[in-house]
Amino acid sequence: MQQLTIRGKATRRPDLIVYINGLPMVFVELKNAIESTQQAYTKNLSDYRARHPTLFHYNMVVSFPTPSTPR
Repeated sequence: MQQLTIRGKATRRPDLIVYINGLPMVFVELKNAIESTQQAYTKNLSDYRARHPTLFHYNMVVSFPTPSTPR
């Protein structure tokens, strides 16, 4: 599989999702260096939660790293 498309209120392609026993446990969205980590986290997380809430029902880890500040 090259890309996983998630359909809901909108169509998105997350950068990385780790599934354990078929449940999405880790969600990683890689951001560019221009965007601050806080801005990437708040803007993207609120968008994903509004449009794809079931993606986060089982998540244990959510990460929005940038090249300069991986977290």
